[in-house]
Amino acid sequence: MVTLETFLNHLNQGLPVAAGSELQQFMTELSNEARKITIELNTVWHDPKEICELFSQLTGTRVDDSFRLFPPFYTDCGKNIHVGKNVFINAGCQFQDQGGITIGDDTLIGHNVVLATLNHHFDPEKRGDLIPAPVTIGNKVWIGANATILPGVTIGDHSIIAAGAVVTKDVPKDVIVGGVPAKVIKHLEKPEKTSKIEKERDNTGKRGKHMIYKEYQDLKLSALGMGAMRLPVIDGDDARIDEAAACQMVDYAMEHGVNYYDTAWGYHNGNSELVMGKALAKHPRESFYLADKFPGYDLSNMDKVEKIFEKQLEKCQVSYFDFYLFHNVCEMNIDAYLDEKYGIHEYLMKQKKAGRIRHLGFSAHGSYDVIKRFLEAYGKDMEFCQIQLNYLDWSFQDAKAKVELLQEYKIPVWVMEPLRGGSLAKLSEEDTARLKQLRPEESVPAWAFRFLQSISGVTVTLSGMSNFEQLQQNIHTFETDAPLNDTEMKELLEIADGMVRKIVLPCTACHYCVSHCPQGLDIPNLISLYNEHCFTKGGFIAPMAMSAIPEEKRPSACIGCRSCEAVCPQQIKISEAMADFAEKLGM
Repeated sequence: MVTLETFLNHLNQGLPVAAGSELQQFMTELSNEARKITIELNTVWHDPKEICELFSQLTGTRVDDSFRLFPPFYTDCGKNIHVGKNVFINAGCQFQDQGGITIGDDTLIGHNVVLATLNHHFDPEKRGDLIPAPVTIGNKVWIGANATILPGVTIGDHSIIAAGAVVTKDVPKDVIVGGVPAKVIKHLEKPEKTSKIEKERDNTGKRGKHMIYKEYQDLKLSALGMGAMRLPVIDGDDARIDEAAACQMVDYAMEHGVNYYDTAWGYHNGNSELVMGKALAKHPRESFYLADKFPGYDLSNMDKVEKIFEKQLEKCQVSYFDFYLFHNVCEMNIDAYLDEKYGIHEYLMKQKKAGRIRHLGFSAHGSYDVIKRFLEAYGKDMEFCQIQLNYLDWSFQDAKAKVELLQEYKIPVWVMEPLRGGSLAKLSEEDTARLKQLRPEESVPAWAFRFLQSISGVTVTLSGMSNFEQLQQNIHTFETDAPLNDTEMKELLEIADGMVRKIVLPCTACHYCVSHCPQGLDIPNLISLYNEHCFTKGGFIAPMAMSAIPEEKRPSACIGCRSCEAVCPQQIKISEAMADFAEKLGM
């Protein structure tokens, strides 16, 4: 049996309504009920209080006493309309709200505006099916007469929709759009405010006028994003997030111009999404961009994409994600990610079409070859890519080649691990002194961010800040765009090279050893993983990659014959390294 709750849940998930189904029959019943109320609203004179009462009856939710509407007004549902305070709707408007309509505070809607949230299926054989997608309107928006807003559109705060416009895609904050289809025709100037805080506000609506913002499609993203993998915890227990401290950090970040927040299913033993949902719920939805990820790092999740996605929305207390990623594309899961039987790509693309994912991308800890394979399959649909990028991994993990690959595909770069888990936040006294000679006032962590400011294509840099001091320092750093000059870049990369040489084996991947190995081991690749494991002092990257290698090709398969060592130009004791690696991994 279809109830109002199950009906709205179905449509709010962006799921289609089949022609002739029970859902469509229920939709017709709602339409009949709505028409009864609108006939009463439109044919008899009512004072403002009575109009509020009728509109509340129509939507099933009490509207604020500040709400104003001039009849006539038309809708064929009503139960998925959500309006804020001080909203005004002029005469003749038509709201098709089955897919969801949300209107922010202080918004003005002109005569005869149409808000549409339903499309028909493109397939002629299914033309009667309905596909919902929400319309979301921010605060202090003005929509001119006879404008049409199509399914899946979000309109940012303060923007103006010119009369007669047909809006087919998202509208950023503080702009005027017009035409068919609507395009940005002007950026609005922010009026002078009298308060100190308002004078510091920029076009994101947040304090911190010096925060660097990067253009991304029609959005302005803060160059610094807050990663939620290393939130403050209680008694060193990663699963016990200090919610009060985390919320304080989010509030401070919002107030100082950070508008990008990144969480994931597995962070903090599954609690990161819950805490970030609570922390961000205090702020207007249109004031921040939230990213989450499908947890394909665990192969047991591959057949659960719909269940997990719905739960993530619930945990984060949102109806859509601004950014959503295939999480951690790597050697271990690439085959599963590309396997059509799981339908992961198909499902996520469907959610994107429904407006529940605004931008789809992927994160990767895998090799260049793995990333290339993923791009060859799905690159046309990927709008951004998140990789481990810092001045140490520029060469050590071949991040430079990965960046160049993404540039070939014209895919913007999101950065994770800019400080390599904190290992680049503090250097030796000697290396620190070398940097101080070049920039006396620059802190050691800031050098890592200045490096990233020097790399073309970097849009958002995520930092997993675990205390308030780190957050303050990073925000201060990102108030200035100060890329490295050639001398500074050379010095920093020499320091990185020196850090690596102290620990790792000097393999040049000449492959002389491979032809002399009776076991057929890919020795250069195993040494590369060994170096990563040794430098990181453990971590997940090497074990993750090793799990995709057949057991007979792992380090434990080395028989210690030393044939490879006889031809190694670097005179590496390969057999000892393989034995040590096998022991460290326990496999």
